Formats: sequence, structure tokens, C-alpha cells
Amino acid sequence: MLRLRNLSGDYIERSYSAANYSSGDFLEFMVRLEPHGQMSALIRGLSSKSLIDVKGPFGKFGRLSLKEHPKKIILISGGVGISPFRSFIQESVSLAEDFPIDLFYGFRTGKDFLFQDEWKQYAGRLMVIPSVSEEDKTWTGERGFISEILPRYLEPNPESQVFICGPPPMVKATRE
Repeated sequence: MLRLRNLSGDYIERSYSAANYSSGDFLEFMVRLEPHGQMSALIRGLSSKSLIDVKGPFGKFGRLSLKEHPKKIILISGGVGISPFRSFIQESVSLAEDFPIDLFYGFRTGKDFLFQDEWKQYAGRLMVIPSVSEEDKTWTGERGFISEILPRYLEPNPESQVFICGPPPMVKATRE
């Protein structure tokens, strides 16, 4: 949870996932700035010396809920929902774990393809299937919502462990 104080002195608090693997000395967050969002306005006003309250982590999403010896991990993400998966992948690579990871990553247009160069560093360890959901004449990859792309690549496999993170409509469509 990130917490900032607005001009009235009230706290605004929102949930974000860390977007990097860290021992605690450096945290990165991916934040989608909404045009009229209260937290977005506060974030836009931050400087390099601003203080932010951080609480957490909360829950057991990701590594904490891994099976003891996973055979395969499937990560399904939409938009900035990529944040906890980036952290997961970085940690898995740093620990030299050997299970394969498939990342299905949906976003609006090619310019929204976050960490594209970083994913290339993990070739052989990570398979990335990106897809755009809006018209993008420069995009040459998959097109459509990520939930529509999945059946072309996946078949049910009880040995795979699946994690989903993204906007609620994407999560709902993917689970269905």
C-alpha cells in the first residue's frame, strides 16, 4: 500500500505491487496515471525528495504460494498487472530456478509493452507471448485480449501453476 497526503491533509492510499526483486533497499512501482485520479495527481506532484508511506507486503500472491517443485509457471498479465510478475521473474532468475515460465502479457498498444528489452535477457528461461488489444499499425504480434489468445497456446495441465494479475474484467475473462 502506498499512502500520500493530499493538500487537505487527508491520506490517499492505494494498492500497488512491487515491480522489482529487492532485498528491501530499492522498490520500483509501475503506476498507471489516471487523468482524474486522486492518487495519480499526488504522484505527478512528487519530487525526488518526497516521502511516501509504504505498508506491506500483504497476501500470498506469487512466490509465497508456489508448489514445492513446480513443473511450469504460467503468468497471465494485463497492463500494469505485469508488476508483480516482473518481480517474480527477476527473483526466479537470480535463484537460478529451473522451471519454465510462460508469460502471457496483454496491453493496449505496442508502446505499452513494458520491460520488453528486459524480457529478451531471459530468453531460454522465459517465453513471452504479448498481445495488443487496440488498433496499432506498427504491431506485428498477437492481437486481441489476452484471454482470447490463451486457447491458442495453452491446454489444461494440472502440473502447471497459473497466476493472473490485471484489470478486473481481464482477470474475470481469463478465469472463465
